[in-house]
Amino acid sequence: MRQRLLWVLYLAFLAWILGSPWTPAWSQDIPSIDLREALHQGRLHWLLLRSDSLRWQARSLEAKGGPLPDPALVQTEWGQFNSVLRDQSVQISQTMRLPAYHRRSRDLAKTRLEGARLEQARTLAELEAGIIRLYYRYLIQEARCQLYEHRDSLLKATLLAMRQQQQQGQVSASDLHELLLIQGESQLRCASLRREQDQNTRDFQFWTGNKGLPAAVKTDLRWVPAAPALVDTLTHPEVLRLHNQWQEARAMSRLTQAQRLPGLSLGLRNMSIQGLGPDGQFYPLSRRFNTLQAGISLPLRGRPWRLQVEADRRIAESAALQYQHGLAYAANERTRDQERMCNLLEQYNFSRLNLLPLADTLQSQANSQRAHGELSLLQWTNQMERIFLTRAQQLDLTEQLNEATIQWYYPNLTNQPR
Repeated sequence: MRQRLLWVLYLAFLAWILGSPWTPAWSQDIPSIDLREALHQGRLHWLLLRSDSLRWQARSLEAKGGPLPDPALVQTEWGQFNSVLRDQSVQISQTMRLPAYHRRSRDLAKTRLEGARLEQARTLAELEAGIIRLYYRYLIQEARCQLYEHRDSLLKATLLAMRQQQQQGQVSASDLHELLLIQGESQLRCASLRREQDQNTRDFQFWTGNKGLPAAVKTDLRWVPAAPALVDTLTHPEVLRLHNQWQEARAMSRLTQAQRLPGLSLGLRNMSIQGLGPDGQFYPLSRRFNTLQAGISLPLRGRPWRLQVEADRRIAESAALQYQHGLAYAANERTRDQERMCNLLEQYNFSRLNLLPLADTLQSQANSQRAHGELSLLQWTNQMERIFLTRAQQLDLTEQLNEATIQWYYPNLTNQPR
């Protein structure tokens, strides 16, 4: 009777361990931060955001400044040319483009400015998605570590009780060896999980630029966005990027064609003649004559220009085809991601509402049967292993659902933590 009472207390203690909420086991001197603070710290720290901001400022200055003017031409002449008179002249001329060229140049600058803005938004989305992914990955991994460490402590205690029963001849050597094998695999699994968690810690601190770690979540480990996703096929980041590349290629092609248009040339010539002129009058060096010049600049329409225009036109056509392909690909990708997220959500809810309560019921029944001597230690351990497997699968489903939800809200992002 006394031994049975001890077993009941022992199993009740184990049940309390298994049913206790998971709390991260980091050191108390390391500060914890919530998701909002982590996102704020990441925006202040991420160097790619600063780089994109500088690129956007540069494109903005280019758009405000307009196209660069052609260089002014300055010519000077000094000397005697088959005459006793000494001549000296200075000529300044400037070529000006037609309004069509300036309009095409502004269109190209606007598309490049929009491209810089899209790249900045893409980097910010990648940062937010990466921090959210690492935040909840850390929490789930910590819960997984806690679960397997509880499992390992349970196996150690069971192994100690089985050794005592073996000494009394109540347990066979094969049962003991089977439990030793399970316990050894559990130790390896716990060590592997902790190494993965150490890497998660380093990744999270790198992305946030902060030494803090995610705050403990007492309820659900699932990430639920505050607002619905606003990304459709046309606003897909990759589609927007391809559309901007198409617009830039088309603007570049039009600008190349505008460069073949004639331009206007205006100039000022200042000349002086020193010496005795043919009219018998002496002209000093300070006596100057000014003339205005006007002309038309005609670009040479040779083979290089013709081939360059054709090359730019084909680049624009290629960018248009890539944009059309991107539209179709994004539509297929959004459908796939939505179906995956919905399927995982269905599995997650089924496991949470049906399997976890069954696991709790099975645990109570197994503890009761073991306390009344209806289950051996090895049979009871196998029952506990099945319960642990169900709870571990629930954590796996939660992690997969978080990944699918992040992919749905932040689609097609490449610069992400592995």
